[in-house]
Parts: sequence; structure tokens; C-alpha cells
Amino acid sequence: MSTETVAQEKQWPEFSIRPAVEADVDQVLWFIKELASFENTPDPVTTTSEQLRQILFGSHRHPDSHALLVYAREADGQEKPVAFALYYYDLFLRGGQLKLYLVNMFVCSEYRRMGIGKLLLSRLANIASENGCARMEWRVQDWNQPAIEFYESIGARQLKGITICQLDKKNMQDIVNF
Repeated sequence: MSTETVAQEKQWPEFSIRPAVEADVDQVLWFIKELASFENTPDPVTTTSEQLRQILFGSHRHPDSHALLVYAREADGQEKPVAFALYYYDLFLRGGQLKLYLVNMFVCSEYRRMGIGKLLLSRLANIASENGCARMEWRVQDWNQPAIEFYESIGARQLKGITICQLDKKNMQDIVNF
């Protein structure tokens, strides 16, 4: 298991990134709930720890789904989880290659503007490159101007003319029975 450590300016703690393991499922779920709260999503997070465990590590595991956790080493030497990213590999058929799709990324508010987002995206870009991906993609809420500006500052571009469509479980069943 590789760990990446980056020392920041003196007033900032040292951060390390590592892949989530099965024992981290509750922590990953906590981050998912924090992100949903931050985004004011209308639908509550109903995922359970066991469901998430099955998706990431169990019998329903998507083989290309992964999570990263970022820890801050506090002054007392204790490590505190401060950020996470969930991602998977998807097809980029026009390029004949894979792409890394960042599903979620969240940094705890008191640790923002310390370089953690850039650290996570740098690690993800490295992972994507190591796995032959032609690109990375993610979504950002259109109201989240600080995130949009951050992504643009690292060279990300917004795709215009794309609308995301989705079917919920009821609508999927309706079309199955069509």
C-alpha cells in the first residue's frame, strides 16, 4: 500500500494520502454524508456502511471503484482524516482509452486552502496516468464558484452543451415494464 506524504508550510500539518481499506468504510460514509450536507442535496444519504462495504470491497464490488483518504498529522502526532475522493475507471471510447471519473471529493472546511484539493487531484492524475487513462472527469455544482475557480486554476475546462440525465429506481422499473 503506497502512502504519499507532503509537508506543507510550518503552520500546516503534514498530510498523507492512502487508499481506503475495508476498515475505513465508516469514515468514507461519514465523508459522503458531509459532502451531501455541504451540497444541500435534497435526497438524504440512505447508504449504509454495509452497502458501501459491499460496493467497495464485497460481493457487489465494482472492480474499478476506489477511495482515497487524506490524513493530517496533528501537533500531538495523531492522524485525523480530513478529506476523501471516490473514483472509478470508465471508457473514453472516442480516444480508445480509459478515463478516471472522480465521483466525489470533499475536504473538511477547516482544512481547505491548504493544498489538499490540489494534492488529491495530483495523486489522482498520477493514478490515471499509471493506468493508461486519457483523461479525468468530474462534476461540480454550478453554484460552487470557489470549486469552479479552483478547477479552472489547475487547467480543467468546463464542458458546455452537456445535460446530465438520470432515472431513479421507479422510472427504471417503469421503462423495464414498457
